[in-house]
Amino acid sequence: MLDLEAYRDVLKSILHEWSQAERDIKLAEQVSLRVVEPAIKELRYAGRRVTEALHLILSDGSDADIKKLLHDADFDCHRARHDAIDAATSKMAATIAAMVKSIGYDTILRVCPTFLDFYKDLSRVRKKIVNSRENRQNRDAIYESIESVDLQSLIDKFEDIMLSENIMLQSARKERRSKLLGPVDG
Repeated sequence: MLDLEAYRDVLKSILHEWSQAERDIKLAEQVSLRVVEPAIKELRYAGRRVTEALHLILSDGSDADIKKLLHDADFDCHRARHDAIDAATSKMAATIAAMVKSIGYDTILRVCPTFLDFYKDLSRVRKKIVNSRENRQNRDAIYESIESVDLQSLIDKFEDIMLSENIMLQSARKERRSKLLGPVDG
């Protein structure tokens, strides 16, 4: 029987990181309505490394090589999580920027008074992401704080705003018509 005890901690970490990455990827896909390819590729790399490590375990490969592959797989899962968070927040930012440009702040705020809070939260998270690039030694902690504290809340607020988008568009059209033609009933 194989003795996997030497790899127990890193394998547990990979299982945890993989599950978190899948969760974050699914959240990002729900926001962007598309596959988050960079994150999926990172999980693919992690899977390849785990498979290579298993091959070495089964063929009595070097303990150092096995541990390196497993640690690399764990890190690939981290990167998948980061890619998913980046994709979700980037999509939210792009969608909101287009909404502001086409509808305008006045209409958005009138229909969705929580917009400003969402926009501030999104800006704060995007600044954290930029900070993680400068502050590499704390990158994982920064992303974990985004993931555990900010991401689901941001997505919930974003979805609320998106549910109000049709009302905002109708209101903006009515305002434009009113400015061009004068007040119109209905």
